[in-house]
Amino acid sequence: MNNILVSICMLTYNHEKYIQNAIEGVLMQETNFEYELIIANDSSSDGTNVIILEIIENNKQGYRIKYSNNEQNKGTMTNFLFALEQCSGKYIALCEGDDFWTDPYKLQKQVDFLDKNSDYSFCGHEVDIYNEYIKNKIGKYASGKSTFGLKDTILGPPMHTSSLVFRNNFKLPASISRLPAGDDALECILASKGLAFSFPETMSVYRLSEVGTWSTLSQIEKNHIILIVQLWILRNFPLLIIKQTRRINDLIQLIKKEKKSLITSLILKDKFTIFFAIVFYKSYTYTSYIKNKLFPR
Repeated sequence: MNNILVSICMLTYNHEKYIQNAIEGVLMQETNFEYELIIANDSSSDGTNVIILEIIENNKQGYRIKYSNNEQNKGTMTNFLFALEQCSGKYIALCEGDDFWTDPYKLQKQVDFLDKNSDYSFCGHEVDIYNEYIKNKIGKYASGKSTFGLKDTILGPPMHTSSLVFRNNFKLPASISRLPAGDDALECILASKGLAFSFPETMSVYRLSEVGTWSTLSQIEKNHIILIVQLWILRNFPLLIIKQTRRINDLIQLIKKEKKSLITSLILKDKFTIFFAIVFYKSYTYTSYIKNKLFPR
């Protein structure tokens, strides 16, 4: 295919129950432009590979798929960076192998918006959250506002990854490859390049399941990952330093109660950032306390 405008990046690992929904949600897109689907299978041990090959062979839109099946498991971030390197489009969209799109005009709507609004770096939309354990929708992932910037992304991503379409005009920093998860960092980087827009409509589904990278983690494991990512964000985007250091301090206290070794096992750079966050926030709270005593309202 020539003149690819959008590359859809799809990571998969042991998604045999869900990968067909994910792929078909992409291949059903109605557009006036060419798009490609980049699938990076991180050495699944189930039937994911067979299902993908069958779709490539039998689906009329199968020619759009560029498929890689890793011989060995690379890990989420390495696999993600590899998949991004395969994307040739002006725009990149994301959809993991256990999520799926529900609107056949999703890509067209988002690309039209970005084409008309050069000051926006990326856009997304509301996302339904579906719990596979109880077979029911349990909520919605929504940003709560239509337009936002970097400060709105620092404490957590306002839009789910399955909703994102962004400009393919930058290179991710090498340091992001060492993160255990990249959603938060990616949206911060995108927001540092321009504004973000969220459509007030639902066009995809985020699935909580037994194979979900995030949904299968314990709360202490989630807090550990959030801490590492927040330390990276603090080093790279210290725009809300009081709120950022407070959150880091809160995460440290929660983790120490459950498993102190998760703190001591961090790399040296993270330990230095933690030291700074603790000293800064304690200094801030102490100064605020003295100020309130000396100058009560």
